[in-house]
Amino acid sequence: MSCSSSLVCILILFALAISKNHARVPQPIPRLNFEVHIIKGYANGLISGTCSSPSHIFAANFTLIHLDDQHQWHFRVQMHTRAYFACLLHKDHNERKTFTVFDQAVDGLNRRCGRTGMCFWKLKEDGIYFAVDNVSYTREFAWDRYSI
Repeated sequence: MSCSSSLVCILILFALAISKNHARVPQPIPRLNFEVHIIKGYANGLISGTCSSPSHIFAANFTLIHLDDQHQWHFRVQMHTRAYFACLLHKDHNERKTFTVFDQAVDGLNRRCGRTGMCFWKLKEDGIYFAVDNVSYTREFAWDRYSI
């Protein structure tokens, strides 16, 4: 093998090594700002709720009466603490649900809300739905029935 063909082989291997190294997907930058939206997705009845966070010293009571009424808030997470928000919702007089609307361990980085910084929860008659874009909802929870 001549010197020039060996040099060509080395250059090709070097170029392949560089291209493979640069083809890696960069790590996502952690998102720090988030918004949570709780949206009433049906016309009849009302929904009352309480959302709170021990990590952010946050508590809010609200009532959603009309279709597309919403309660929303925004917050900033810190890397050395764990942000956690939960809501207790009452639908009419015999259904309710307690669930986590944001957990930094689940929703941060590139998972769930971390992709857009937005968490949309739509409350429908048959359950509670989640989306990151206020369009592509998937059902996450059913309402829990209880008697008074």
